[in-house]
Amino acid sequence: MATCIKAKRFFTPDNSLRLLQLIIAIFLTSITFSWEDKGIKYSDLNSGDYDEGGTIVFFNFVAILSLIFLACVLTYCIIWSPKLISTRMDMLSSGSLSILMLIATVVLAHGISNLGKSVAVKEAGLHFGYLETAVVFGLILAMLLAVSVAFSLCHYRRRDHIMFRDSRSMTDLPDDIPT
Repeated sequence: MATCIKAKRFFTPDNSLRLLQLIIAIFLTSITFSWEDKGIKYSDLNSGDYDEGGTIVFFNFVAILSLIFLACVLTYCIIWSPKLISTRMDMLSSGSLSILMLIATVVLAHGISNLGKSVAVKEAGLHFGYLETAVVFGLILAMLLAVSVAFSLCHYRRRDHIMFRDSRSMTDLPDDIPT
């Protein structure tokens, strides 16, 4: 019975969104870490003729940071309560991660573009389809993190609006009522 209550409490819209974000972050990390084409891994792109591996490492760093944050939030939600952090902190952390993921995605796309123009890459015949897929999913993750900010903002405004409405509804009694 208690497990059913915890499961029902966990599947709120914002927690379901966090679960989707976690799945995408795991997918992003696995795509970029496992990329290999013709014996060349992403770590090999940081040296020699390629010299664009730093963009992939930065993207991996942001994806892993998002992965750790989302895993901690969801683990806490499953074990203890539906909310880990205050809405202000949630807005700040999700907003920061969204902006970082957007920047990392743009940097990765620029790095892939530079690699595509490289003579060494053309000679080696490397293909970056998986990394281009990571760019798309990086943008999706950045947008989903922005949606989390919107959820937190709506929750924050609704809480403040209820408190504000209650204080405004308290009016003075009319003078003609005998006491």
